[in-house]
Amino acid sequence: MEKAEFIRIAPAYYELAVVLALQSKPGYVPEFDIRRMYTIHPDDAADPEDNYCLVGNSDLFRIAIQNLVEKQVIEALLDPFGPSQFKEGDGLGDYLAEQRKNAASPFYKAEASGDVDWWLKDALHGLDSVANRIGITPQDFQDPEGDWAPIPLDRADVRVQNAIEQVDQTIAHVEQNNGYGTAYPEEKRFVLDNLKLLSDTLKNAASTSITYIKTHGLNALQKLQERFGTALIGEAAKEASKALWTLIKEAVKAVL
Repeated sequence: MEKAEFIRIAPAYYELAVVLALQSKPGYVPEFDIRRMYTIHPDDAADPEDNYCLVGNSDLFRIAIQNLVEKQVIEALLDPFGPSQFKEGDGLGDYLAEQRKNAASPFYKAEASGDVDWWLKDALHGLDSVANRIGITPQDFQDPEGDWAPIPLDRADVRVQNAIEQVDQTIAHVEQNNGYGTAYPEEKRFVLDNLKLLSDTLKNAASTSITYIKTHGLNALQKLQERFGTALIGEAAKEASKALWTLIKEAVKAVL
């Protein structure tokens, strides 16, 4: 297997591990609990360091979490010092339905085996073996070329129209919230600057890219969701994220 192919398909296995872990417990599940669920404890291991985590690749874990958050499959509860926590998101049902129809997905294959947990753990072990054999390093995960592939912007496309509408509504809500600017002036400026850049691109450019939408759209919208939760701005940001995800969905599937 080539490195590019590994980088393209490997995150989906970590995504499945995260989703299954969150389905096994109610509410938020901390990152260390997810890793604990996929840690192998050899019977003859006298040293705890001999334990082996099947989701121990930090780059793959980060990419999987990012993918799931962007697709609204999971929700993240972040802390500047403590471990991140995650729970099921509004998009989980659609995600699972899509995976069940895709014969190439790890989820489809795991369910077909009759033992999802056992199949996935075997697959994760195989994933690590391949990563070691072909020499995967953290540098291999930096800026995959597919994220820069042009996404044509047809203003007659209802997905583009909806993305513009939802982003502009979020901008309006942020601009009208004076308390946000008083408490977090630089954060508000960061959010508005990025969302306005994205709005202008969606309205006037011939194309954009996954990287551009993530950088100027999804990252800023995630900041709003973390800050405002289920309040008006948070919900507006969530709807804008869904619209952007719909816009880039096929492009994302092609490169992740």
